[in-house]
Amino acid sequence: KGRAGRSRPLLERAENDRAWREPTSTSSQAEQVVRKDGRSHRRDEVLPSLVEAARQTKRALEKRDRSLDPGAEAPRLISRIESLGITLEAILLTHGHSDHIGAVAEIKERFELPIYIGDGEQELLTDPLKNLSAAHGEHVVSPPADHLLNDSDSLTIAGFDFSILLTPGHSPASICYLHDKIMFCGDVVFMGSIGRTDLPGADHETMMRTLAEKILTLPDEIFLYPGHGPATTVGRERMTNPFLLQLQDSSV
Repeated sequence: KGRAGRSRPLLERAENDRAWREPTSTSSQAEQVVRKDGRSHRRDEVLPSLVEAARQTKRALEKRDRSLDPGAEAPRLISRIESLGITLEAILLTHGHSDHIGAVAEIKERFELPIYIGDGEQELLTDPLKNLSAAHGEHVVSPPADHLLNDSDSLTIAGFDFSILLTPGHSPASICYLHDKIMFCGDVVFMGSIGRTDLPGADHETMMRTLAEKILTLPDEIFLYPGHGPATTVGRERMTNPFLLQLQDSSV
């Protein structure tokens, strides 16, 4: 994967990730970022209040939730959900790779939930070769999808209104879930990197087009919650992510 390691349950990450806490500054002056075109930006002008956005989301997750990309540790995740008294309403998947669907079968069975995924990813759920688990000597499968999503679809789950963005490149029909100023982006873009494009079903040119048309066109203040690694923002990645910088430099 672009960021090694299995996905941690969303609720655990919401409590423990650094993104939920106030960032610390190591300088009395705002850090300057200078692009090759000579433009300079103050980092504090483009970074939104990540903490406040995160706190709002966490409050909303307190009693009604949706499980997003449950990749592993199903018993632990189920126990945590039940101990918090949360009512799950759906399983939302950004794509069908095995490290994002490993706990889907058990969670669906326990809570009787519908599965949502992008139209074009459904075969990955039931095929260990296509979801890449077979390459690691594993046999990870999920129940079939109940609902297939396409670009620009709207979806309301657990009181959240989501806009769906089709974002292929890392996988054939990866999707992102955008709610207000928060987007769950799977393995499309990470802090300082992007999802791998050397895997079966991936394509680098498609990924770069996705980044140009679906990520760089978003406002800087959109809070990105990727499938691996820390949270970030569109503004931060616009200024510091080498893949996004390459796209911007080529368009100057």
